[in-house]
Amino acid sequence: MSESNPLQIFVLVLLIVVALVILGGWFLWRWNKKSTEHSAAESEARRERQAAEEAVKKAERNRPKVFISYAQVEHARVAKALNELLEGELHEKVFYADGGIPGGAEWLALLKTNLAAVDVVVMLLDRNSYLRPWLLFEAGAAWASDKRIVPWLIGTIELDDLPAFYSTRQAIRCSANNDGPYELVQDLRDHLKKDPFAATREEHLRKWGQGQARKCYAAIDAEVEALVASTSTSR
Repeated sequence: MSESNPLQIFVLVLLIVVALVILGGWFLWRWNKKSTEHSAAESEARRERQAAEEAVKKAERNRPKVFISYAQVEHARVAKALNELLEGELHEKVFYADGGIPGGAEWLALLKTNLAAVDVVVMLLDRNSYLRPWLLFEAGAAWASDKRIVPWLIGTIELDDLPAFYSTRQAIRCSANNDGPYELVQDLRDHLKKDPFAATREEHLRKWGQGQARKCYAAIDAEVEALVASTSTSR
């Protein structure tokens, strides 16, 4: 067997080195490609998670937290004033029929949707309205979906006057110029896990100087006083 030519050996070694370099480059390219694809997939998954989280946060921000249930005939104006007060003092969305149902909407479906979405249902009740069928329907729907129900007693109606369905709930009385509206705000802030305000309405308003809130409380006082007067006259 003839001895190998040194040149042949050199060429052979060179070819082996080139082959190893090419093979190594191919493996490196494959690794980089998979790493890039994995990073892209992770980035896409991260973007999707962030988008989903933002959608949940947006839905939560837009979700009404309180539903005001009231008799359309007697309580429309006080419900509007209460809605403005609660949205201002709670910094949360509040649903009430006159202000929350756009023209042409399926109002029954919208009522059901908002009842299902909220945490608390505030029932405006006086001697003329507490047995209205629609109020009973909304109260029953709230009870069936395990919502917190707060009877808001206007005027001289007593808790004992109400059906057992209402009388087992902790009620808040709202006579003219009393702290009933402010007690309701405090109660809802507590239920929604917000920091409490001052002990009384006047202390709260003196401390913060909230002109809009003062107007809302004054509007509720005026509407409740008118309701109390009309209820007393009709008895």
